[in-house]
Amino acid sequence: MNGFTDIPNSQTGRGIAGGGLVSTSNGQIVASASYGMQAGYINGQEMGWGYLQVHSTNWHTHFEVWMDVTNDGGRSWIQCGPFWTLNSRITTAAYPTSSSPSRAFRVCGSAYPGNAGIACTNWW
Repeated sequence: MNGFTDIPNSQTGRGIAGGGLVSTSNGQIVASASYGMQAGYINGQEMGWGYLQVHSTNWHTHFEVWMDVTNDGGRSWIQCGPFWTLNSRITTAAYPTSSSPSRAFRVCGSAYPGNAGIACTNWW
C-alpha cells in the first residue's frame, strides 16, 4: 500500500503540525469536525498519520480526511485516502517518518454537502 501501514481508528499519538476545523451548514444546523496530524510508534517504527474527529452533526454530513506524503520536498506527493465518516473518529493509514528534509506530511479535511472547501495542515 505505497509504504502505508493500516492502523485502528482509535490510534492516538502526539499532536504535530497543528490541525483545524471543517464545518458546513444546511442554513440552520452546523456540522463540524476537527482534523490533525499525529505521530507515534507503530510496530516499533516512528510513523505519522492523520485523524478526523466529528464533533457535531444532525443531518447527513459527509466528512473526509486524507494524508499527503512527499519524498521530494513537496514537488510531488502520494495521497492516502480520502477516508470518510458521518459521525465518528477516523484515521488515515500511517507512514514512516524520516530525518530526511525531503520527506514531509500534511493532513487535509473537508465536509460535504456545502461549501466548506478543503483545509490542510502545514507540511511537517
